[in-house]
Amino acid sequence: MRSTGYRFLKKAIKHKIHSGDLKNNDKLPSIRDMARSYEISVATVQRAVRELSREGYLHTRRGKGVFVSAQGKGTVGIIASKPEGTLRFDEMFGPLVMTVQEVLLDQGHNSLLMQGIRETKEGITITPPSEIEKLNPAALILVETYDFPYIYSLKELGIPIVATDVDCSELGVHSVFFDNIGSAFILTDTLIARGHTDIVFLGGLRKTTVPEERASYDMSVNQRVDGFRLAMEHAGLDAGNVVYVQGGRGGPEYREALNNLFSSGMKFTAMVTENPLLVVFTISS
Repeated sequence: MRSTGYRFLKKAIKHKIHSGDLKNNDKLPSIRDMARSYEISVATVQRAVRELSREGYLHTRRGKGVFVSAQGKGTVGIIASKPEGTLRFDEMFGPLVMTVQEVLLDQGHNSLLMQGIRETKEGITITPPSEIEKLNPAALILVETYDFPYIYSLKELGIPIVATDVDCSELGVHSVFFDNIGSAFILTDTLIARGHTDIVFLGGLRKTTVPEERASYDMSVNQRVDGFRLAMEHAGLDAGNVVYVQGGRGGPEYREALNNLFSSGMKFTAMVTENPLLVVFTISS
């Protein structure tokens, strides 16, 4: 018998609950049946059921068996793979995290911002999946997390995961990634479907002396521009309203470009941009 058998069974039951295979008030097989199915001891099954009951996933009805407890919306963990204090809100990922938190709140979820990378005396370390599991999140949203082995180790926890800004579909992880033609097309197409016909694209081109950094960032901007133009042209709309910012998605150059755009008299009702938070700040000030 494996000493980790009860952990395996806990993960399996949690996964069935999160995926909807087990619904509120569904009855689980008997303790002995689960022991036979998973080839573990009765005592191991009892331990798993006991811990899941303590965590609010299961409850026992005397003489009737073990049932799935009514699941609340639960807490969604947001894993940002940057050391504490470096997730800047004048860059793209800061507004992304803020938007995700607001959407979760509107839907009745709590959100917990977790640091996937931490600074320690030994240097930069990755937060172990076991520490994340202890927080018992109902789901995980990964922000600026590109380490595929780490993402796979999180998937092994049996918790639903959404990866942003990277395609992890081959790992069986639902992915929503932004730096590509398709995502910009969908965003622009959604604005068009909501009645917008005058849409402007505002994106940055980086000033840097490191060619590799510039090539990587500028390629992402150009892919978003291509997606924007494809959606506009597909709808028969003007695809020429593209404004580039020399200096990236943040900083004084971006603010200057915004001010120039608002004072130019250009007619637009919606904007596709990398820094919505800065746009809101500029309008409000």
